[in-house]
Amino acid sequence: MSAAEARIVRDKLNRALRKDKRDQALELYGELMALEPKEPRWPHRKGDLLHRLERDQKAIACYELAIDLYAALGFVARAVAMAKVVLGIDPSRMEVLQRVDPEEALRVQRRTGRSAPVVRRIPTGAPPPPPGAASFDKVTPGFQSLRPADDADEDEVRFEDGKSIDLDLSELEILEREESLPEFFLDYVDSEPTPEQLAKLPAMPVFAELPKEELIGLGKDAELVQLEDASPVVRTGAPADSLYVIVEGAVRVNVPGTGSEDDATLVEGDVFGEACLLDDVTRKADVWARGSLTALRIPKETIDRLIAAHPAFGEVMFELFTRRVVANLLRTSELFAAFDPETRREVARLFEARRAEKDQVVIEAGKRSDGLYVLLAGRVELALSDGSTRELSPVTMVGQSSLISHQAADFSVRTLTDALFLRLPAKGFGRLAALYPTVLMQIADMATRPVAPAVDAG
Repeated sequence: MSAAEARIVRDKLNRALRKDKRDQALELYGELMALEPKEPRWPHRKGDLLHRLERDQKAIACYELAIDLYAALGFVARAVAMAKVVLGIDPSRMEVLQRVDPEEALRVQRRTGRSAPVVRRIPTGAPPPPPGAASFDKVTPGFQSLRPADDADEDEVRFEDGKSIDLDLSELEILEREESLPEFFLDYVDSEPTPEQLAKLPAMPVFAELPKEELIGLGKDAELVQLEDASPVVRTGAPADSLYVIVEGAVRVNVPGTGSEDDATLVEGDVFGEACLLDDVTRKADVWARGSLTALRIPKETIDRLIAAHPAFGEVMFELFTRRVVANLLRTSELFAAFDPETRREVARLFEARRAEKDQVVIEAGKRSDGLYVLLAGRVELALSDGSTRELSPVTMVGQSSLISHQAADFSVRTLTDALFLRLPAKGFGRLAALYPTVLMQIADMATRPVAPAVDAG
């Protein structure tokens, strides 16, 4: 097969579609399937046309072939979405989910080094934990909770130090997405992203670390979302009750109070809605379809169950959430604005990502703080000495005044829900001051005012 032959057939196909010559288009799809037998787009699109012509059994046969080909290339999200299309036509065809195999996606992850730092996958078959038993700490070692230090003095609130984060964020995650989108996303007409390219985005490890049996269950629970341009996907203030995986198309993300010029763009292979990993939180941003959008909506209950049953999946989800909020912080916070991407990454590695449970006191008035805290997700209340209170906005920074002055804090910080913080412990703060004195000056200048909110697809 030559590329020239396939290009000629594609040109004929485009002309047939423009003139609405559907039978001719079906024949040309068949020619392309013969010329490029490993390309899943052709049976996928032929199935779409057959479905529109109400030839559903033939459409399902094409979709099944597309499922096999997508999975063989590591495009698990597309394979699951294709299976959901089949189930939308014929709900009795539950066996179609058996065709989705995550093994190739896992091999792609191993080749690219983007999988979670887990040495083995947990086999299916273990009984599920009792309701309420699952927590990030129990199933995900990386998601450490704030634990009071046993040797803390009476005049301080101090927690045990943990591991600093080391996410190795790419420039694609740190720079403005409009300027740094890969060429294969900007020119999407004749080129599809490869598994290796998609492996650099969050959706691949989400599916790769699941055993096939669990992936089938996820496919059953997931909802296929198909929206036109400018349609709302999630709204600020709505419950964070699901995770979205973009299968085709793109979305734009806007935090209320910021201008449209600050909108972030997420594309195929991206995931949004990671705030559902926390309990009792709401969306912090509006998300809109940018062009036609196909996405998988995975309920929070499904995510929680899979995290409880499979630590490897929990590690991936923790990394996914942390990567997103840290990357947003690095891109949008004035604290990092003056630094190049590599320096931003180095500074970020001094921080810990820590979970705080509901009603946990992070900073207490009259006591010294043990670190600098940046709120990433969740609802947190700041109480002043005059009795007034207000909720903190992502990504507000607190605790820096106490660290700089070595004096007690004059306010308290308490979580109202499950929350996620970046924490810079005192020893890390000292290292930051020594390595980057300009950052220390910036922190001192910001000590009495909140940081502007970062983009959070919540």
